[in-house]
Amino acid sequence: MVLAAGAVIALMAAAGGGGGGGSNDPAPAPNPGNPNPPAPPISEPQPPAPPPVPLTPEQAARVWQPWLNQINVPSPEALRALGAKDGTGVTIGMVDSGVDETNASLSNGKVTGRFNTFDKTATAPDTEGHGTWTSGIAAGTTANGSQVRGVAEGANIIMGKVFIDTEEQQPRINAGVDFVVDQGAKIINMSLGTVNPDATWWDYSRVKRGVDSGALFVFSAGNHSRANPNIAALAAIQPWANHQVIVVAAVDSNNQRAEFSNACGSAKYDCVVAPGVGVTAAGGINVPNSYRVAENTDVLTASGTSAGAPMVSGQAALLKSTWPQLKAQDISSIIYKTATRLGTATDTTPDDVYGWGLINVEKSLQPVGNLQYKAASGASYDPKAVSLGTGTGALSPAVRVAAADGTFKLAGVDSYNRDYGMDLAASLPAVQRISLAKAFGAMDQMMTLTERALDADGSKMGFTPSTGLTFGEKASRGGALVKKFANGSEIAAGVEGGNMFFGLAGLDIAGVPAFRSASTSDAYFGLVRDANSFGFGKSFAGGARVKVGMASSVTDSALKNAFGESAKLRATFSNVELSQAFGDTVLGVGFGRVSESGTMLGTEMGQAFSLGQAARTQVTTVHAAHKLAGRAALAGYFSQGRTAGVSTGGNSLVESVSDTRSSAFGLGLVAADVLRSNDRVGFGISSPLKTTSGVMKLNVPVGVAADGSEIREARSVNLAAGARELSFEASYVMPLQVGGKLSYSLGLRHNAGGVAGEKDGMFAIRYSLQF
Repeated sequence: MVLAAGAVIALMAAAGGGGGGGSNDPAPAPNPGNPNPPAPPISEPQPPAPPPVPLTPEQAARVWQPWLNQINVPSPEALRALGAKDGTGVTIGMVDSGVDETNASLSNGKVTGRFNTFDKTATAPDTEGHGTWTSGIAAGTTANGSQVRGVAEGANIIMGKVFIDTEEQQPRINAGVDFVVDQGAKIINMSLGTVNPDATWWDYSRVKRGVDSGALFVFSAGNHSRANPNIAALAAIQPWANHQVIVVAAVDSNNQRAEFSNACGSAKYDCVVAPGVGVTAAGGINVPNSYRVAENTDVLTASGTSAGAPMVSGQAALLKSTWPQLKAQDISSIIYKTATRLGTATDTTPDDVYGWGLINVEKSLQPVGNLQYKAASGASYDPKAVSLGTGTGALSPAVRVAAADGTFKLAGVDSYNRDYGMDLAASLPAVQRISLAKAFGAMDQMMTLTERALDADGSKMGFTPSTGLTFGEKASRGGALVKKFANGSEIAAGVEGGNMFFGLAGLDIAGVPAFRSASTSDAYFGLVRDANSFGFGKSFAGGARVKVGMASSVTDSALKNAFGESAKLRATFSNVELSQAFGDTVLGVGFGRVSESGTMLGTEMGQAFSLGQAARTQVTTVHAAHKLAGRAALAGYFSQGRTAGVSTGGNSLVESVSDTRSSAFGLGLVAADVLRSNDRVGFGISSPLKTTSGVMKLNVPVGVAADGSEIREARSVNLAAGARELSFEASYVMPLQVGGKLSYSLGLRHNAGGVAGEKDGMFAIRYSLQF
C-alpha cells in the first residue's frame, strides 16, 4: 500500500500516511510553492498472534500490545498504587488525518473536538486510518469493549484533520495547529513531517505560537534512516523552543534503532526513543484488512516513527493529569530524566542515535530526587526525618490513635514540585513485646543479688549485670554507690542508669531486699536514659530524711538522619525528696524537674516533628513503703507531671504543644527467705508513664494546587488518647548449692503500648552459673 500524498509533508508512520521502513528513496524535493511528491512505500508487518481467552481487557491488551510493557505503561491498578491518574482532565491535540470515532477504543465521547481544515467543518473523518491509529496509541481505552488501549486511557482527544492524499498540507497543518492551540490543548501530537528528507524549509510559526501559549509539542523523527530528524521535528532546536518540543525516534522490540528511523542527531538534547516496529493499536474503518490483526477487526498493526510520538504524548498526559501544575518544560525534563539510557547516553549527555533513551512511563510517575516535606516556615525535611519514631514513650498511645485516624497522612514533593502522599501510620513500629533480655534484666534488678554492703554505716554498692553471654563486652551495664556517714549524711552516684538513691530504690528497710523492679522504678527518672547521677542526703532524728540529686545523659537517637547518622538525645533530672518514717512505714514526697532535648516524655519522633527546644516537665511524686512480717515489704508510688507548652514558630510540622499532664504509678512487694534461705520473691503491678491531657497542633503539607502552590492543613493530636497500660510482673530467684541460681519470671501486659485490648505476656526460666 502506498499513500499518494500531494504535499511537502507526509506522515511518519507505516500505515495511513507516513512511510515506514519499506523505502528510503523518496522523490526529489518539490518546489515548496507547489509540493506534490509521492510518499514512500509502506511496510506490512505481521500482526501478533491473537491472545488466549478468556482474558480481562487489560490482559488482552498486554498480549496484543507488547509495546505497553516495553515502555512500562502501568496497569490501572498500578496507576492507583502510584497515586497517579490515567489522563483524566487532559486533552491531547492530534494534528493528523482525522479519527474514526466508531472504533471501540475511541468511542463514547473520547473525541471532544474536531476540525476539518479542508471544508472548515467540525468533522474529522479518517480516510487514511493514520489518525485513528496514533490517537489510539495516545489515549485509546478498553473501557468500551476494545482489546487494545493507549498510554493515557482517561485522556480526551481533539483532532485537527490536516491532510488527505492529494492536497497541499503545510497551510492546513498550520490551521490544524491553530485549532488545537485555540481549543486549549497543552499536549500536541505531530506524527508527520516532510516526505523529502533533504527539505530545508518548514514554517514553524504556528508551533512557536503554541509554545508561547505553554503547550508541549511531540514530533516523530521521520522514516528516512537519516542521522538527523525530519526538518519539521527540528522545531525542537529553534531558539524559541524552550524545551517544549520533544522529538521521538523509533526502536524495535529489542530496543535497537529501527532501520527506517531517523536518529536523534542534532535534536538529541530534546529527543527520546519509543517502539516503532509492529505497533498494534486502534485501526480506522478505511484501512485495508491486510493491516488489521484479523479481518474486519478495528485493530491495526503498523510501523513508523509516528507510533512513538503518541506514546510520549500519552505519557505527558499522565503527568499533566496527575500534576496539573507541571509546565511543558517540566514534563519534557521528567521524560528525559527518567528514560532508560541506551547507546552512550548518560544522565548528563544524550546519545546521537537514541537521545536520552527509551521512555519509561512508570518511572516518570515516580519521584525524581529525594522527597521533601516542608514546614510552614519553608524548612524542608527528607523522608528519614518524617518519622513517628519508635512507638515508645508516654505520647506513643496518642500518636497511634491519631495515626489510625489519618492525622499523619501528608505529602512530600520531589525536585519537580510533584506531590506524593504518604501515610506515616504504615511506618509506625508495632507495639514492643516483652523480650527475654528484658525479662532476665528484670530478674536481676528486682532480686538485687549483686548489691553489696560496704560498712557498718549502711554504705552499699551494686551493679546491674548484663543478660546472657557478653563475649568482648563489659560484664555490667550500670552501677551505683551510696556512701553513708555516722552523722546521717550520705552521698550517692550512679553510672549508666544505675540507681540506689532516687525514689523507692533509695529506701532502706532493715532485712528487706531493695525495691528495684520496674513496678517501683521512678518513671520520670527513667526518662533520662542510661543516666549518670549524683545525690546528697541527710537523715535526722525522728526518722526524717532529705535527699537532693540530679542525673543527666547523652545517648544516641534510635532514628537516623539523611546521612545515616544518629542524633544525640540529652536529658536531665533534678529532684528533692522529703520522707518520714513512722515505725515500719515510710511516707515520702518528691519534687523534680525533667528537661529533654530530642524527646518529649520519652517519645522520640523524627526531626520533622521536632519541638525546636527542650521539653520541660515539673514532677510531683508521693511514695510509701511498709515492712511486713519477716523479710517482706510492700511499696508504691504515684507520680504526676506537667510539661510546659511550646511553640515551634512553624519550623517543623509541629506548630505547638499545649501544657501537657502525665502520670505513672506502681505497687510492688518484695520478700526474702520465703521458700529457702536467701531466695527472693517479687510481685508488682504498674502503669507506665502516659499523657492524660494536652494537644499537639500540626501544620502539615497535603498536596500541591494546580497553580503550584502548597496545600497545607491544620491538624491536632489529642495527647490524652489511647488506653492506659497495666503491667504485672512476678519473679522468683533461688540460689543453688553449686554456686549458680535458678530464676523464674512472669510478665503480663494489658492494653500493651497503650493500645486498647492489646495483650502481651512472657514466662521465662533461666539457670545461670557464675564463674
